[in-house]
Amino acid sequence: MNRLRLTVAQTTNNLTCSLAAPTSAGYALAWQDYSGSWLSVYSATIEKVMSYPFASATDFGGPDLQPPLRGLAQFGNDYGVLLAKTHTVEMWRVNGFGDRQPGALIFPSLMGILGEVSAVRAGSTLAVTYADYTDTQGAAGRRLYVKAACY
Repeated sequence: MNRLRLTVAQTTNNLTCSLAAPTSAGYALAWQDYSGSWLSVYSATIEKVMSYPFASATDFGGPDLQPPLRGLAQFGNDYGVLLAKTHTVEMWRVNGFGDRQPGALIFPSLMGILGEVSAVRAGSTLAVTYADYTDTQGAAGRRLYVKAACY
């Protein structure tokens, strides 16, 4: 069994759990630290991990206000990164060098009162589910199942 050990520069600060996705040449990881959100791409061809920032913590008002990452999938040469923002769920398209591509996929919500967001990679798509409440007590609303893909 082969093991790959990843070392990141920020070891004294809290890192979030990483999200992993297989790629055509290895795998990719999305993770956060106090400075922002990162995409790390491992290529089995060159046997190296390259890490790129795709969002600064200051974009969200500081490290404690970063929206949690909930999903990652490869879409062609790019990656879809799912963020659970305060009143919405968004998927950002990021290229293999951590550069955000124009636009974002904004997931539907009736009132912007969301429950926990979860996602799982399903082939070349990302299957996402979350509760979309219509009251602040979370007693009424609907559950959404969304399959996100990039063509």
